[in-house]
Amino acid sequence: MLPSLIVAQTNTIRLKGNIKDAATHAPVPYASIGLQGKDIGTVSNSNGAFELSVAATNASDTLVVSMMGYEQQRYTLQHLAQKLEADPTVLLEPAQHLLQEVKVTGQKLETNSLGNKATPSGVGMTPFKFSNLGNEIGLLCKVKGKITYLEAFNIDIFLNDYDTLFFRMNIYTLENGLPKENILHEPVYLQFTGSKGKASIDLVPYDIVVDEDFVVSLEYVKKLHKTNLVRKEQSGLYFGAKKLFGGTMFTRYASQGKWMVSNDGLFAPKMEVVVKQ
Repeated sequence: MLPSLIVAQTNTIRLKGNIKDAATHAPVPYASIGLQGKDIGTVSNSNGAFELSVAATNASDTLVVSMMGYEQQRYTLQHLAQKLEADPTVLLEPAQHLLQEVKVTGQKLETNSLGNKATPSGVGMTPFKFSNLGNEIGLLCKVKGKITYLEAFNIDIFLNDYDTLFFRMNIYTLENGLPKENILHEPVYLQFTGSKGKASIDLVPYDIVVDEDFVVSLEYVKKLHKTNLVRKEQSGLYFGAKKLFGGTMFTRYASQGKWMVSNDGLFAPKMEVVVKQ
């Protein structure tokens, strides 16, 4: 029997709850909540609270709750709706991570740029269409089997009409040509204030080391507030962009949603990871 959270008139299941740390009961901000493989999902706010409305026809689908540093939780939509009626709290267990073993060769390392180099803006630009929390855009980074130390992330902001940009940066492994597992053990956020310029993250403190190709992405996790209301026809946020030959870009509409792939010759955002190899 479906829970009373289903509204009879609309035949919709409405989820409303709070994501918390199972050990400390502290809120878990910006956790991802979504139906696996479908474009239906959201992100918890800075206090761990979330709301999501889903058609009742999806009642038996799998809903995933995840956050870096925690064990993933999986429910059927119907089960979670019933659980939230009794207790609006979803507890995430802290994950246990093994330290990655890195072979130190003593070889001199070179600095390289992977992705689409974030050179100063020219005339090329592409909008970021963040109509839904969990929207994500990423680029394939090829390391060619080399041990690679991630030093910095850069993206060229061509036009910004919002007060402060706030995105999560993710690093995914690849499986069958698509992003698979986020290898980060803690969240990494990009913040930027200004109308244009280069937005950057220093990745050195996070000790991120890879030896296989990966996908770097930006995920829309916090609602933005527009300050420039003159350009009403504009999306409000444009990245500098240029043609990326031989590259691959990935996008998805919502948390846990399907990845869409764009290949060779695409017009991609100037988004790069600076590495040492």
